[in-house]
Amino acid sequence: MWNRKIKIDRSHSRAITDEIGERLRMAHSLVSPELPPRIQRQLDQLRELDREESPSIVPSIHEF
Repeated sequence: MWNRKIKIDRSHSRAITDEIGERLRMAHSLVSPELPPRIQRQLDQLRELDREESPSIVPSIHEF
C-alpha cells in the first residue's frame, strides 16, 4: 500500500465515486438482477417519502 496523499478537488472526487458506484451497479446487475425483497421495500419507502411534501424551514413573511 502506498503512503501517498493525493489531493483532488471536490468535482474530481465526486466523479470518481460516481464511476465506482456505476461499476458496482453494473457488476451487481450481472450477478443478481433483482434486489432482496427487504431492500426493495426500503427503497420503495424512500421513494414514497421523497414524493411527500416537506414542511418549509424558512419562516413565512406573515410570521414577522
